Amino acid sequence: MTKFIWFFGPTAVGKETLINDIANNPNHFLIAELELEQPIIVHEEALVLRHGERDQLVEQILRDREKAKTILLKGQGHDVWKRTYLKLEQLVPDDEILYLYLDASPEVIRQRRQKRGSPIEGWDDVHDRNANLKSTLDMEKTGTNILWFDNNGNSPVRLDRPQDM
Repeated sequence: MTKFIWFFGPTAVGKETLINDIANNPNHFLIAELELEQPIIVHEEALVLRHGERDQLVEQILRDREKAKTILLKGQGHDVWKRTYLKLEQLVPDDEILYLYLDASPEVIRQRRQKRGSPIEGWDDVHDRNANLKSTLDMEKTGTNILWFDNNGNSPVRLDRPQDM
């Protein structure tokens, strides 16, 4: 059995950083908390493909299924809109799929985007965060269990519910 972990959240919230931290640190606290088994791999296509390039993502994920006990997947808005996560669920009914939502304040997100050299002008961190949060809350309303995390600091902290918009 494979465990798939989707990481959702706004741009620059730290999804890719957390994914790589988990993959590269066998003592990362989330490995025990989420009961992840080794080997753990990062699904590279889920990291790099953008929007329309992700239409075949489920097939690419399934090709890697036998390589690991845990596969870490960076989710994007496209995966929510196109229901990629549900397609995967339908194709692997005996596997476990977890959904993590990472959140941070728009101020923290803006600082992280600046740090990585992303343009500041023309981007609305508040709108991006709220749109991502609304999409994930909609996932939850349809029965998807979301694990909520505050990622304002250096390490994510589990929440009972998402922070307010």
